[in-house]
Parts: sequence; C-alpha cells; structure tokens
Amino acid sequence: MAFLQKRLAGPVAIATTASSTTAPGSATYTVPVSTTTIVKQIMVTNTTASAQVVTIWIKPSAATIASTHIIFHSLTLAANETTLINLSLVMAASDAIYVRTGASGLNVTVSGIEETP
Repeated sequence: MAFLQKRLAGPVAIATTASSTTAPGSATYTVPVSTTTIVKQIMVTNTTASAQVVTIWIKPSAATIASTHIIFHSLTLAANETTLINLSLVMAASDAIYVRTGASGLNVTVSGIEETP
C-alpha cells in the first residue's frame, strides 16, 4: 500500500450559493477510485473586509447530498481571517467534500493522505 501526503484541493475559491443548506453543484475534492483518504486539515480564508459564513459537507459516494452531511454549518470567519480545521476524517472512494459560502472572497485548501493499494 502506498501513502501519499498531499494537498488534496486548493487553494481555490469557494462556490457561492444563496442558501446555507444548499450545496454547490461541484465538489471541492472527490476521493479517487480505489483510494482511501484521511483529511488532516481544512483551511478557510476570508479575503474580504467583512465577516463571511461557510458551510462544509462530506457526501458519501452513494448518497444524494443533504443537510445530514453537513460537518460545519454556518462557520463565521471575521474580516481577513484564516481558520484551520484540524481533523482525522477518513473518506472512502468516491466520497466528496463540498464547501459553500453566500458571498465571493473565500478560499479553501484541503490537505491529507491518500492511500492506494
């Protein structure tokens, strides 16, 4: 088995949607086929001069994204703030991370470990 520490996604602008419970249309990161991922850190940066809100989902591969998949709901970032979320979240092949905000100016970077056979 091979373990690869890597930046899984980003830095990339976070998708915007009108509702905090509506996921964006595309995933920030999707676990590749035949791979298990351990997400170690999600870094969210607010580059605007006002507070902004971000919501993060973890969608299992066979599921339709829903509010039950939210792991951070309406997380508020102050003006020009960067927040580091440290975790050890195991994700299976084709699971996905979705991140959304109501306004532009937020970026996300996801780091972790991919394990392949």
